[in-house]
Amino acid sequence: MPIPTFEPLQTATLAGRFVARPDRSVALKAAHEAAQESADYDRWFDAKVQASINGLKDGTNRILSQHEVDERRAAVRTKLEAMRLVQPA
Repeated sequence: MPIPTFEPLQTATLAGRFVARPDRSVALKAAHEAAQESADYDRWFDAKVQASINGLKDGTNRILSQHEVDERRAAVRTKLEAMRLVQPA
């Protein structure tokens, strides 16, 4: 299998701009975008958690009793079991 030749002085343009290492430029831009999306998600998640904590403190969110949790869990299990029985083999 031939090895591609490396030419350190080779340059390219990307979107009309000079780019010395187009392979790294694209990879770094993708990494930057992913990091930005991750930071946005972290801010969103932190806000949701803080809203839940605040809701428990001020009483706008209520804590479910164990009986309510058991009822909801049983309803979900019944629904999932019905879905499993309906699916074609």
